[in-house]
Amino acid sequence: MSCWEEWRSLEFNAFPRLRELIIWDCPMLRGDLPNQLPSLRSLTIQNCEQLSCCVPRAPAITSLRIEGSNEVRIGELAPLLDILSITGKHQVESVMEAITQTKLTCLRSLSISGCSSHVLFPVGSIPASLQELTILDCKKLEFQMEGQHHSLHKLMIHNSCDSVPSFSLDSFPNLGRVEISKCEKMESLVVSRSLSCLPYLEIENCGSLKSLKTQWMASPQLEDLGLLGCPEIDLSATEDPHRSLRSLTISYCEKLLSGAASQFHGVTHLCIEGENESVKSLPKEGWLPATLESLKLIGITSVKMLECKGLAHLTSLQQLSIYCCFNLENIDGEKLPASLVRLIIDGSPLLGKRCEMKDPQVWPKISHIPAIQLFQQEITSAVTKATEQPGIIMDTIQEIQERHDTLIDIERSPNELHQVFLDMAVLVQSQGKQLHDIECHVARVNSYVCGGSSSCSLQGSTRRIPEVHIHWQFGIIILIIIILIIVLLSRNQEKSSQHILSVCHIHITIAL
Repeated sequence: MSCWEEWRSLEFNAFPRLRELIIWDCPMLRGDLPNQLPSLRSLTIQNCEQLSCCVPRAPAITSLRIEGSNEVRIGELAPLLDILSITGKHQVESVMEAITQTKLTCLRSLSISGCSSHVLFPVGSIPASLQELTILDCKKLEFQMEGQHHSLHKLMIHNSCDSVPSFSLDSFPNLGRVEISKCEKMESLVVSRSLSCLPYLEIENCGSLKSLKTQWMASPQLEDLGLLGCPEIDLSATEDPHRSLRSLTISYCEKLLSGAASQFHGVTHLCIEGENESVKSLPKEGWLPATLESLKLIGITSVKMLECKGLAHLTSLQQLSIYCCFNLENIDGEKLPASLVRLIIDGSPLLGKRCEMKDPQVWPKISHIPAIQLFQQEITSAVTKATEQPGIIMDTIQEIQERHDTLIDIERSPNELHQVFLDMAVLVQSQGKQLHDIECHVARVNSYVCGGSSSCSLQGSTRRIPEVHIHWQFGIIILIIIILIIVLLSRNQEKSSQHILSVCHIHITIAL
């Protein structure tokens, strides 16, 4: 409602039963909102730049979201608030003040973003019920690490906390998921106490981050680790191998890969992403953990050669996936590991084409793999777009992954398709029996008509002409009735056959 300028409410308590209110993209709206909303449970105000009012009094509210509406004022927070999401300098400052002054016993999720001013976040004032904390685009936000918060399970920090070169997780001992991205000033992640519940850690585009040394020893349950766009991290400096880790996602970087085999003995799933102009072949011999069962290579645009020697020791490797490696065109060595049961090549047109054509330099090295999946349609246009606009490479990868997942679903349904054909056979057999019954019935009717006609002809000579006419008329009527019955049965048969074909078509469509 781009032209809406004022909310006029004639009554003081105009909406006593209103439970949800969303005001979205009303740039001209100004003035006040209804002040009393006793039944309101959820309020969302987004992109209302001119709106300057206080948040309505709603004692029963459980969800409050304000974004792109910098003049909206937040007073006292409702005690039943469960979800709070605030964007903007003034809102963040007022919310931080309100949190310290209000006893919020139900707050489960807190998200603050878009604050350019210096803000102190006292850990000791966080409601004890809080489980998820998200901080986005708050460059000058600073944590006051006083005490511990035992209920927080998920922490996400993006493009924030530039004033803190060293970030400590000691105040959140029960974290289950940590995501830190684009914190360019962060140099180290400090953990001096055990994080026994942390299975997932992702750090992305933190160019200055160098140290994760204490993280391995303090997180004995860490199973999934992602390190993307962090070229300064050196895993070789880590003392003990991290044996609980199962899934590792890293950018292509020699510092990271050279220590992967020695530091991650138990890793079964490895994903290597990102562009690197210097690498022409991979992987190097001895780099990858011998326990790998799945290996993905994504968006490594400079690589031209896949080295069999670097994969030869992977005796448990079952799946190799290659996505958007646009210049990859050859496989060097004898052949890929014998343990492989699936090879996926998508968005890599040079190698994909050679595999499709069974090129003698490539095909003998992969022909032993039971399932080889090549996605070559629309690859050329995708490569062109990704080359011209590097920012859409991940979108291309996502599209490819979705197509791959669809194919996997199709492959999982052969038993269902087999069952469909069995059902078709049963139906056809049943309909065939009905056709046989109809033929027998027609034969009996024909015999009856012929017998009646013979009787009429034998008796015709002894009867008067009118009686002969009567018998012939009677026989013709019976014959017409029989013909009508046969026609109706034939039409029913046609409908049944059409229904069979329709059912089969539906079953096959569902299976595919």
